[in-house]
Amino acid sequence: MIRILLFEFPLTTFFVFLMVVTFFIVNIFLPEHLIRQYFL
Repeated sequence: MIRILLFEFPLTTFFVFLMVVTFFIVNIFLPEHLIRQYFL
């Protein structure tokens, strides 16, 4: 199932992966109050 999705939608998978990685990087490197200020 996952391999089919990766094969059929490489661009979508790439963007989802990029969003997840960005989310974790932001959580690691930015203080929580800045995250709340800009994302909520």
